[in-house]
Amino acid sequence: MKMASKILSKLFLIILANTFIIFVDSTNDGIDHDIKTCVNHTMECNPELQEPCCDSRTKCKLINHMWKTNSLRYFCYKTIKIGEACDFDDFDCSDDNFARCDVSRTCKCDNYSENDSDCSPTISAYCKIDQHCKVENSFCRDGFCRCKPGYKQNQSSTKCLPN
Repeated sequence: MKMASKILSKLFLIILANTFIIFVDSTNDGIDHDIKTCVNHTMECNPELQEPCCDSRTKCKLINHMWKTNSLRYFCYKTIKIGEACDFDDFDCSDDNFARCDVSRTCKCDNYSENDSDCSPTISAYCKIDQHCKVENSFCRDGFCRCKPGYKQNQSSTKCLPN
């Protein structure tokens, strides 16, 4: 009986500790308040500073590529438009979550359709939330853009057409 009580007590402490960690993480605003000066390209920055990035060609961007960094933090990155040259760093390619610096060192939409200087996920492209899926009558389901019920995708995966 004492052994079961000890196990339950330890289990409660583990659950309590994990709950506290989740609580602390959920209040994270992504800002490292310990950063007090400007930082260089690709370094974590504090957007609350007057000049968070030392290089005027970079800006302190909220990097929310949860599938790449598993975090929500600010970093100094350039803002390179779709079609312009880049240096193998996806985060420099525009403020768009779906642009990639390809092997030819050009910012391009990767598995996404180009739409006026940003990238919109096509049907079957990766997404996190419904707002990522810009194709009319589509939504995010199980991490991929899909056509809503009653619609089917066209051959190029750029439209959801009525059945």
